[in-house]
Amino acid sequence: RLAVKAINDAGGVKGRPLQLLERDTQGDANRSVQYFEELASDPKVAAIAGFTTSNDANASKGLANNLKTPMFAFAGAPSYLEGDVSYLYRMILADTYLVQGILKFMKDEKGAKTFALLMQNDAFGQGASKVAEKLYAGYGLTLVTSELFGPRDTDVTPQLTRIKAKQPDFILSYATGLVSAVI
Repeated sequence: RLAVKAINDAGGVKGRPLQLLERDTQGDANRSVQYFEELASDPKVAAIAGFTTSNDANASKGLANNLKTPMFAFAGAPSYLEGDVSYLYRMILADTYLVQGILKFMKDEKGAKTFALLMQNDAFGQGASKVAEKLYAGYGLTLVTSELFGPRDTDVTPQLTRIKAKQPDFILSYATGLVSAVI
């Protein structure tokens, strides 16, 4: 909203003001697809932005290419940029870079030797998990266990109990919503 206001206050784009149309998917991939189709069918819509989960973005990315509508997403999962990416744009660092940074920091700065994965069981968590599993040995780290939880779970006590028994130096966790605060 601030960016649209600033652009419009400066005269818009090529003299035309921007109009922001908002939809709340509530993190539901089906709603993302529905709203994408609705907005992309409007000839006045130039692009669609704002997907904040990899699940939402992945559910809609095929539509972006089919409907030739640029799509800007906050999707870190590697799967977002798999396949045809002609109309896809990422507005954050990919999980590959984020996970590399975490592993390097924990090894070099904190002296960690072992770690556990506690990942949300969706594109967000699984994408980061695959990256970590591919890279950790290169940092001289040992993965002692890997646990999953559902995107709407609020109690991860069983997973944390199993992780605690393995005594990792740190836990790498990708989570959204309430469960991230619980963890």
